[in-house]
Amino acid sequence: PDKYSGKNSAPGHLDKFYKRFSQMKGETFDGFIVTGAPIEHLPFEDVNYWPELMGFFDRIKEMDAGMLSLCWGAMASLWHFHRVPKHLTMHKQFGVYPHALR
Repeated sequence: PDKYSGKNSAPGHLDKFYKRFSQMKGETFDGFIVTGAPIEHLPFEDVNYWPELMGFFDRIKEMDAGMLSLCWGAMASLWHFHRVPKHLTMHKQFGVYPHALR
């Protein structure tokens, strides 16, 4: 996101390997990987780039591109597209689980 400044990576690392949302306007892609951030305790609306991320999700849908969402990115995309609330657990959950969209 344009409003994000990394705190856990060396200066310049994110700019070297990732693009800002505004840098991708007008481009098309086959798919996206949306990863996580250590902000699962925050309500989505309190994340300073939430409106920008919602626009990005909508753009992915418009492009009919694939999307792999991991960690907080999965929580965010499930909430945005399906209104599935996040459920915090004491320990990180991982694995492959059955699911069905209603």
